[in-house]
Amino acid sequence: MKKEIIIGQKHITVFFPETIVKKIPIIYLNSYEEKGEEIYQILKKNCFYDFILVSISQIDWNRELSPWYMTRMFSKEEDYLGEANSYLQEMVDFILPSVEALFPNQISERILVGYSLAGLFAFYSLYVVDCFSFIVSCSGSMWYPHFVEFALKHDMLCPPKAVYFSLGKKEANTKNSLMSTVYERTCELQNFCCRKKIVSVMEENEGGHFQDVSLRIVKGILWILETNKEILYEE
Repeated sequence: MKKEIIIGQKHITVFFPETIVKKIPIIYLNSYEEKGEEIYQILKKNCFYDFILVSISQIDWNRELSPWYMTRMFSKEEDYLGEANSYLQEMVDFILPSVEALFPNQISERILVGYSLAGLFAFYSLYVVDCFSFIVSCSGSMWYPHFVEFALKHDMLCPPKAVYFSLGKKEANTKNSLMSTVYERTCELQNFCCRKKIVSVMEENEGGHFQDVSLRIVKGILWILETNKEILYEE
């Protein structure tokens, strides 16, 4: 089933089973494009478990997903305005309560998923709010200036139960000196999770940054659902 909600400027589409007989996880996906339907259909074909998928679009990408200010990297894009904290507060105060009111006492855990800058945002959320138990960061923009240093020096509000990282094998093959560090930086964060005893994995996919976006997101979600099924689907 599907329900659409408008909150502020955000277009939110909620996909859910017709019948929910026990508590199931809710997956929040910050989407650059309207990929929720595609991802939901792929998940349904490949997943044996029930879940709720919440696709959030109409996000001001560079403004609302960046943790702090950074000048634009390319002439055709906008500066990164560093308002991730404000958007996280919007999620906590308005989006989560509005969506979850549809499923009283039917949600087990929250999973936050993102691709590219939204993947960075997903991991960053752990330092600002304490409401997400699992993180999926696909091709996350971990090259973002000073982000890894920030993550290693500060405490998470509530360490997650598991984190999934992934990258395309060609993503670091760029002339941009900042973006070329993405593999090294992502590995640093995954190693950091290991040292913190946080269950995590770093998976490499074929191709560059823009290849098989929906499939990579699905792979990350499936890994979380399968490896944590005892937690997510408690009797």
